Amino acid sequence: MSKQTNLAYDLSRYEYHKAAPEPKREQMIKRSTKVAPKGFSAVKTVASVTLAGALMCFVLYGKAEETCLQAEITAMTKAVDVEYSNGVRMKAELDGRTSIESVEDYAENVLGLKKLDKSQVEYVSLQNNDVIEIAETESNAFVNIKNKFYELMEYLGG
Repeated sequence: MSKQTNLAYDLSRYEYHKAAPEPKREQMIKRSTKVAPKGFSAVKTVASVTLAGALMCFVLYGKAEETCLQAEITAMTKAVDVEYSNGVRMKAELDGRTSIESVEDYAENVLGLKKLDKSQVEYVSLQNNDVIEIAETESNAFVNIKNKFYELMEYLGG
């Protein structure tokens, strides 16, 4: 550690100094009776107060409008949530009505239908000999050109 000395201290701070004399009463009265600075008037004061009041009214009006709009947003959000839940409920109801079990139940109980058993199934077989064949007719070159022209027009026409 370094050695401590008094060289870094200002010891004059601790010496006794005589206090400054107090000002006389007359001097104190003169100091307290100050005149308003030049350019200061009642008109400026009234204008400043009026301007401050108007600004305060504008701020309060803005806050009131913000509160009203926030209430509308909340009401609309609740309405959207209600409609969304109604949509979910209706979809679940529709899914329940169109399920295969409910359709089978409706067919059996309301329409009186019953499930097929193997004895009710009938098979139909077709014979290959009952086919009608149409022979193509021969056409001349002009008819072929006309048909090709019509095919081209159909192709181009879309």
